[in-house]
Amino acid sequence: MIRSTFEAARGQHYATLMSDLIRVARDAVAKADDQDELTFLRIRTKKNEIMICPVLIPESS
Repeated sequence: MIRSTFEAARGQHYATLMSDLIRVARDAVAKADDQDELTFLRIRTKKNEIMICPVLIPESS
């Protein structure tokens, strides 16, 4: 995590949850078009906004 307004423990918790979401989003994009890839993910709620650049997160085997 490069930048966060959360305290460290909460930021780590969100990062852990997001890794699963990123895997699902990557699979969905690849399934829609195998020549495309997920490069940025933005999630916005009434209270928070989470922006993720999943290129920095290594894919699991």
